[in-house]
Amino acid sequence: MFFHQVHNSIGGEIFNAFVYRDIKWFTHLHRGFEICLNLSGKIKAAAGDKEYILNSGDFLLLTPYQLHSYESEGPSLAYVVVFSGGFADSFNSVVTGKEAANALMTPSEETRSFFVKNMLNGFDPALSGKTDREAIAVNKPPLFTVKACLYAVFAEYSESTEFIDKPLCNKLIFDILDYIEKNYASDISLYKMADALGYDYRYISRIFGKTFGINFKTLVNQYRCDYAKSLIRSTDDTLSDIAMNSGFQSLRSFNRVFLSLTGYAPSELRKQNADSRRL
Repeated sequence: MFFHQVHNSIGGEIFNAFVYRDIKWFTHLHRGFEICLNLSGKIKAAAGDKEYILNSGDFLLLTPYQLHSYESEGPSLAYVVVFSGGFADSFNSVVTGKEAANALMTPSEETRSFFVKNMLNGFDPALSGKTDREAIAVNKPPLFTVKACLYAVFAEYSESTEFIDKPLCNKLIFDILDYIEKNYASDISLYKMADALGYDYRYISRIFGKTFGINFKTLVNQYRCDYAKSLIRSTDDTLSDIAMNSGFQSLRSFNRVFLSLTGYAPSELRKQNADSRRL
């Protein structure tokens, strides 16, 4: 079983970057690409059905919807960035539906230094030892700086490994998440998805339950709530309009589901957002 990071799947411009101390993430996936750079120590990682050991300076590259996990072997620091394919359009078009045959790469010193200097955006890894926080957010560099850093890494990956088709066993998972991502704001169901994807309902229901460990409606509502969060934070739309635009049939169901999945009501998030704007 694994979990799906919805916040790293929704939206046209995904960019989330953190430095993790003693990283530990159970098996998960998301639509965004991911690069993990081990800054120090040793990290055990899994990508698909392969396991890797990242030593200091090593990169790990994950393509969209590729299952992966991390576990630090002793003290370590890791920089992890998740980003949309739009930050590297040419590379994205080449590797769509594919994954690296060998996701691990030890880059040249020139590429590693360039990446660290620009992507970590002035962050000093030594400072992380002075805080109890396990994850420290790193600011997004300017757009063309991000592109330059990513393409520098991708160029060396392209020279060191080939990109192969994702295993057939992962294709259904990809199709399911792709369908939900494109249709969560509509009135969808497992029956409708099975028909749209051309699978037998009983088969896709069995695979869905075994793979995700939650029911279809819950996963769809995770997408809806995550999208609603972005609207609450970025617009002045009424909560009723946000509920409708996110795929909920009523404000009442929106409030109930949002509270159950996030632990707070939409109105609380709106108030927090308004308070932060006044500061």
